[in-house]
Amino acid sequence: MLIKIESIRCPDVSGLVSGCLRNCRPDTPEYATMQMKVTMKDVAREAGVSTATVSHVINKTRFVEKETKDKVLRVMKKLDYYPNFAAQSLRSQKTK
Repeated sequence: MLIKIESIRCPDVSGLVSGCLRNCRPDTPEYATMQMKVTMKDVAREAGVSTATVSHVINKTRFVEKETKDKVLRVMKKLDYYPNFAAQSLRSQKTK
């Protein structure tokens, strides 16, 4: 299972960095805690649906069958996925 992280301390770089896996060896304790943030693609793959369907469930832009919607929401909760509102704002050039 993927784990969301905000920042990590990379042994090769002084200071905090996000998602750095460069030059980190698998036998170090730091490597074990370094995971990438869960994405919409991860949710779609786990739920067996398209990324468009996941997007429609999140944004409520189109009708999605109740069974499919429940499955997507269950997977989102299981993976601890939440939408990145900063990325959405950058993409749409609007803030909510």
